[in-house]
Amino acid sequence: MIQNERQYRITRAQLAHFSQALVRLETRRGELHPIGYQVQHDAITSQMESFEQELRRFDDLRYGRVQLEPLDLLERLPTLLIELRIAAGLTQQELGKMLGIHEEQIRRYEKSGYAAASLERVLDIVRACRARLKVPLYRGSESSYLTPRLENPAGRLPSALGLDRFAA
Repeated sequence: MIQNERQYRITRAQLAHFSQALVRLETRRGELHPIGYQVQHDAITSQMESFEQELRRFDDLRYGRVQLEPLDLLERLPTLLIELRIAAGLTQQELGKMLGIHEEQIRRYEKSGYAAASLERVLDIVRACRARLKVPLYRGSESSYLTPRLENPAGRLPSALGLDRFAA
C-alpha cells in the first residue's frame, strides 16, 4: 500500500521502468524461446498491474473517490472489546490466560478504555475472542483473518457488536 507522496512517486517511476522493460522484451521476442518470453512477459505485466492498482487506490483515496468506513467505530472500540470478550464467554481471567498476561492487566485495560494497550495487544484480544465466537474479523473475509472455528459458549452474538451478521 502506498502511504505517502514519496512512495507514490517511486511506484510511478517503477511502473515506467517496467513499461520500458516490456518494450525491450517485445523487441527481443524473436530471440527468446516462446516459453521464456511468456514467463518474462507475464512477470512484468503482473508487476505492472500491481503498481497500477496501488497507484489507483492512492489516487482514489486522495481525490475522495473511496467511501471509507465510519470512524465512530474507533470511538466505540473499548466498549466493543469488552462486549466481544463477554460474547465469547470469556472472563477477564480466562482472556488473560489465553494471552499469557495476568487477569489484573485485563482489568486495567478495560477500566482505562484500553488507553495503554498497544495495537498489537488489541489485535491479540480480538483474535482470542474471535476464535471462540466462530466469526471472521471482517464480513466476507476470505483471507488469513479466518480462524479456527470453536463453539460460542454464550450461544448467541450480540447485535451491538454487529457480529450477528456472521451467525450461520
